[in-house]
Parts: sequence; structure tokens; C-alpha cells
Amino acid sequence: QHTMETIEKNELYLELTKKKVQEDPTFKSYYELGIQHKEIGNLKESIIALKKSNALKKNYLSFYNLGVIYGGLQDYSDALKQYQKALSLLEEALLLDKIHHEAIYLKAFCQEELNQPFNALRTLSPIQNAVLNPQLKTRVESLRNNIRQIMMIEILLMSLMDPKGTKRYQIINQLEELIQIDQNFDIYYYLLGVNLVKSGKYDRALQVVTKGLDVVSH
Repeated sequence: QHTMETIEKNELYLELTKKKVQEDPTFKSYYELGIQHKEIGNLKESIIALKKSNALKKNYLSFYNLGVIYGGLQDYSDALKQYQKALSLLEEALLLDKIHHEAIYLKAFCQEELNQPFNALRTLSPIQNAVLNPQLKTRVESLRNNIRQIMMIEILLMSLMDPKGTKRYQIINQLEELIQIDQNFDIYYYLLGVNLVKSGKYDRALQVVTKGLDVVSH
């Protein structure tokens, strides 16, 4: 019954947004129509409406949602194009409002999709300890955890492919940079400590591991 009620509600909202477009065909009304089509699975109609929204006024929300839709359809080439366009507009928007939490999340999401995990993590850094609404907080933490996994795999692969340790200082520098922008992830400290020990920097390794333990305790 709950599902039927949700379907009926979405159908009602769809009719209302269609009427709104007829009465006031702006980029906002077409965006809302595109989102409503997306909610009920009308992806073709959603793409048309979101493209119309962008034709009236380029906006990062429409490009972002087009990226999500194309990605879901496994049209990765078009998805990446949409994320790139969204990212450009988000960077402009954040110049005017540097602490817009939703825009920060969307920028990081686009960067992660565009295979820029370090940049995405750096983008999220200003809101690491910010008070976010519960829904946005869940999305931010999910994205951050995904990026952390990517970075850890990248570092571990770099270590495995470098048995002689020729890239150890590069790994150390990368871990130190990661700690600067993502201070609450204890595994960075552990990996940095291991690499510092292998480099003979025992005092520094002890400091790093101690800091990591402090992060865990909090």
C-alpha cells in the first residue's frame, strides 16, 4: 500500500509540474519536470526536460542529474560530459558562495566521477566537521568513504608495484597531503607510519601513529 501511495503521489506531482511548465516555462520549471520524470523512471522524458532546462539557462543541477541518468543507462561517455559541464558551473557558483554545502558535495561527486579522487576529497575538506542536514550528511559520508577506498587502493597498488621502495617518498608525500585534507581517517596515519619506518624515520613514525591513535579515540 505504501508503494501504491508513493506512486500515486509521484504521478500527482508529475501532473502538477507539467501544468507549471505550461503556465511558466522557465529553466526551473523544466528542471522540476525532469526530476519528477526521473523519480518515476521516465528517463527519456527526464532527459528531454533537463536538456530543455539547460537550453533556457545552463545550470549545474540539470547537468549533474543528466550525468546520473546517463551513468545509470551505462552511457558513460555522455555521463562524463555532463559531469564536466556541471563541474565548471559549480566552480563558478562556489566562487560566489564558498560554503554552499550542497554545491560542495555536488562538485566533489562530479570530480570523483571524472576520476579526480584527490581533488574530490580536497573539495569535501571544508565541510568535514560542518553541521549538515541528515540527508546531505549521509550522502557526503558515503561519497567520502568511496573516495577513501579509491585512494587506499591507489596507494597500496603503488606500494606493491614498488618492492625496492623507489617511490616511497612519493607515497609518504601523498599520505601527508591526504592527512591534511582528510584528518579524520586513521588508516592514513597507519600507512604513513609504516612507510616512515621503512624510510628510517622512526621518531616521525611514532608521532604519526600516536596522532592516528588519537583520531581513533575521538
